Amino acid sequence: GLALAIPLDGKDLPIKLSFSEKVVHYWPTAALVHRHIVLLAQAGRDAEALALLARVRKMVPDSIPELRLLVESIPTDPLADISRLRAALRAVAQ
Repeated sequence: GLALAIPLDGKDLPIKLSFSEKVVHYWPTAALVHRHIVLLAQAGRDAEALALLARVRKMVPDSIPELRLLVESIPTDPLADISRLRAALRAVAQ
């Protein structure tokens, strides 16, 4: 749906996060939660992104490779830094 089509480009983050929070609340699929983690990280809300990552690791560990692929597909953007999320996902792989 629409929530999966929203670009993860760091633009309009407050609007995207608000929408994502509502969607994930009612339809918490792995793909949507993964995107929400990325949006949180892009918005500088690293603690929330990493806490949600920890919950995903515990509840749906098989989805972590998909999240890793999603995160690695996002170009580096100094205004929407996701380096802590990238590092956390690399640590999960080890």
